[in-house]
Amino acid sequence: MAYVGRGIDNISNASLLDVITFTDSAGPYNLEQGSAAFTPISAQALVIQVDGVIQSPSSYTISSATITFDSVMAASSTNDFIVHNGVGLVTEPSDDSVTTAKIKDDAVTTAKILNSNVTYAKIQDTTTANRVIGAATAGVVSEVQVVDDMTNFVSTASAPGVTIKGDGVTDGYLQLNCDQNTHGVKIKSPPHSAAQTYTLTLPQSITNEYFLQTDGSGNLSFAEVPGETKPTITSLTPSVVPNTSTAVVIGGTNFTNMPSVEAINATGAIVAADSITYTSAASITATFTLPVDGTYFVRVENPDGNAVRTTSADLTVSDAPAWVTGSGSLGTFAGSAVINETLTATDATSFAITSGAIATPLTFTTGVGSCTITGTQTQHSAAATDSFTVTATDAEGQTAARAFTMTWSFVIGQGAQFN
Repeated sequence: MAYVGRGIDNISNASLLDVITFTDSAGPYNLEQGSAAFTPISAQALVIQVDGVIQSPSSYTISSATITFDSVMAASSTNDFIVHNGVGLVTEPSDDSVTTAKIKDDAVTTAKILNSNVTYAKIQDTTTANRVIGAATAGVVSEVQVVDDMTNFVSTASAPGVTIKGDGVTDGYLQLNCDQNTHGVKIKSPPHSAAQTYTLTLPQSITNEYFLQTDGSGNLSFAEVPGETKPTITSLTPSVVPNTSTAVVIGGTNFTNMPSVEAINATGAIVAADSITYTSAASITATFTLPVDGTYFVRVENPDGNAVRTTSADLTVSDAPAWVTGSGSLGTFAGSAVINETLTATDATSFAITSGAIATPLTFTTGVGSCTITGTQTQHSAAATDSFTVTATDAEGQTAARAFTMTWSFVIGQGAQFN
């Protein structure tokens, strides 16, 4: 008879599943449709026929996409068909009728989403979680927004936590902006032409006023800024010299071969050394001819430009004492004569007998510019000559020595009495 209404093909949700090949076991056997796993809604939804006999739903159990019979299914048995009866009629869902609960977890694939069709409004806000948004072309994300734990990059022994790539023209770089994002400092990779691959490892500690250096392996460390190696002057020998050419030994440290040496007068006049001899890093000898008396600073400059000057005018130029009294015999004196001899030397501040001796008990008296020998000798009773040397010393410690003699004579009547 005629049927008025929906076509028979739309009456039910019946599905024909793949038949099972039995293996002399009760199962479990896979339930498939078109070789794909199929999960029935219940055991009662299945109609299974084996060797022409419909199986009772109570004779098997369903677990996900598998079926287990309550008895061994012989390999010689034939599964004629398996039909799964769905719920209700086959219809197209009406608008807004499919709920979240009706969509299988992980069922929506990328292919089901239209390109550029997901807006910011449909993505969880960055204030509550993380999001990454942007049109990706050839692996380049044009816009990225990250917060919270998305900034925690984990490195392994074989992979970096983050890689900043170049674009084929520009070398990769990392930019650190100011708080207003108006200025930034970049850390940039060497160019491709440099063919460099290395790791810079930050130092383990910080030292104030040190600079950052790297070794050949890229390990960074803080190192002290090298200071200039300046020479020092510790002594001048002698420290008092005459106007004539005189060698001065300069003791100190860090002298290098060959330094220049100058004497600088308190008035500012500079006199270079006549000659310089480098002995060691601790000693050099400079020969000066300084015609003007006075005090001088001494300055030493190494070839590298590092120099030192004495902190005070330690080199004194002064005329040595000059004898006015001629050397040799002061005369021949009667053995009982009263002696009053004066010896004179310019610039001398003191005098001393430094070798030999005068007759006793004559008195030697030092003075400024002159000295005297006075008294009456009693040491000799016969002709004799006394030899001695007098050294004159000036205020700078310079000395001048001169040798003298005094001869004693005796005549009849001296030193004896005839009754």
